[in-house]
Amino acid sequence: MKKIYLLLFIVFAFISGSQAQVTVSGSTGADGTYASLTQALGAFATINAAGSQAGNNILITITADVATEDGANQLNNGGWTTLTVNPSGGAARVLSGNVNTALVSLNGATNVTIDGLNSGGMP
Repeated sequence: MKKIYLLLFIVFAFISGSQAQVTVSGSTGADGTYASLTQALGAFATINAAGSQAGNNILITITADVATEDGANQLNNGGWTTLTVNPSGGAARVLSGNVNTALVSLNGATNVTIDGLNSGGMP
């Protein structure tokens, strides 16, 4: 019986971990991991809902490919000092989805940098 529980735990941990491809840090009320940038429960929606981010230096890290972006939520202006989106893990990261509009939209968002470089190297 213990083996079954351990196996279920490992499968659950793998499934849960594989869903979190976007990490937010440095925000007020939106730090955490998300399955996407633009979906209903994604990083952009959470940052927008968290209110003022005045003075924050927010880092959004893409830790794995995200193929389910739907463009449903744009990033609004939150008053942060900086907001940077970049990949991690030493490999190229792909954001993709099947949309008829912009995949990633910035609605009045200022001081945003989308940096496609991995650790200062080639994209």
